[in-house]
Amino acid sequence: NQLGVQKYQLSQTEESFVFLFACDLTHPDNPRITHRFQAEASEPLQAVTKVIQQVETWSAQINNR
Repeated sequence: NQLGVQKYQLSQTEESFVFLFACDLTHPDNPRITHRFQAEASEPLQAVTKVIQQVETWSAQINNR
């Protein structure tokens, strides 16, 4: 919620031991632009953590403009 994520999905892929976490964020300067972030990992929390890192990096780049 702090990062602005409102919709997300965690699922197990067809490969039994791989989890996919994905979320979409609206660009703060243009609500018509949506960015999708996703990551795979063998543990659900690892996939979530990878996406959070992606979102934080993207957010920092947007805020430093």
